[in-house]
Amino acid sequence: GTIHLSVVRRPAENSAARLGSLFINPGGPGIPGAEIFPKMYPAFPDAVRQRFDLISWDPRGVGSSTGVKCFTSTEESAAFFANVPIGFPRGEHEEKVWIRTYAEFTRRCKERNPELLEHVSTADSAQDLDFLRAAVGEEKLNYYGASYGTFLGATYVNMFPSRANRVILD
Repeated sequence: GTIHLSVVRRPAENSAARLGSLFINPGGPGIPGAEIFPKMYPAFPDAVRQRFDLISWDPRGVGSSTGVKCFTSTEESAAFFANVPIGFPRGEHEEKVWIRTYAEFTRRCKERNPELLEHVSTADSAQDLDFLRAAVGEEKLNYYGASYGTFLGATYVNMFPSRANRVILD
């Protein structure tokens, strides 16, 4: 099948001084970059906004890209996770609840998305990033990744070392 990616691009503010495109992954996994990017844009230094087209995307399985749908509604999802401890589980009881809940969550997701889940790995996302790089006409990737985005960036560099240029892992 086909996987669609939701992508946003903000052109460099000074096209005469443009250095290329900078791809941004805000983290996660599971954070929709295309949705979060407009809120992040003002935080980038003026020099970056002036000289780079800034690009973010919703990785496969996330946000407006072809999504993994484990529930029929946000209400169903909220009800399912209502009794799960927030944050890292503390103590044996919370650990058991956490493990049981996420085992069931995994089962539900596999049941509802059997084909797609075979193709939502970090390596798949790195391949998508390389396709996006080529689609905007860049020979080499400029990249900023935070949180999980650091793992995605490192995976990209390991898979495509000759295509990496400036890579910031925060």
